[in-house]
Formats: sequence, structure tokens, C-alpha cells
Amino acid sequence: MLHDTKDPWRYLTIDLWETGVQREQALAASEAEYSDLEAVCGEWTESRTEVGIFSARAETTVRPRGKAGRSKAGESRRSSRRTTR
Repeated sequence: MLHDTKDPWRYLTIDLWETGVQREQALAASEAEYSDLEAVCGEWTESRTEVGIFSARAETTVRPRGKAGRSKAGESRRSSRRTTR
């Protein structure tokens, strides 16, 4: 679960599966548990939106960065990244 740093009432959950078949099986197998969770958290939920189903393009690791995305030397990591298409 991710917490929005600008909106204290906003959260994002990300569920991960290896395949679409595993996703469907997991959702079906956990349907009762998800319903129970929705019932418990329902009063705190203003809205719920599925934003999509995504696949990874490359193996990745997510690690928290230092303050404001800066390296230990104080240089911005973002400025050194280049996007290619």
C-alpha cells in the first residue's frame, strides 16, 4: 500500500501476479477475503478505481530513495536519467 504524500487521505494498492491466469485464480480464491476487507474498510473508502492491468517490460527493483530523490552526494538522480523510446 502506498500513501500519497500530498493527500493524507489517499492510498494506492498494487497487487502483483506473474500471469493473467494467476491473477484471475488469486482473485477468485480470495473473493471472500476481499469482500471482508471491503466491509471493514468501507467507511474509510470514498472511491475505488481499477486503473488498469499492466505488465513489466523489464525486471525491476523498487527501493526508497533518500530525501527528495537526492543521492548521497546531493546530486539529483532525475537529472541524470534519460528516457528512450
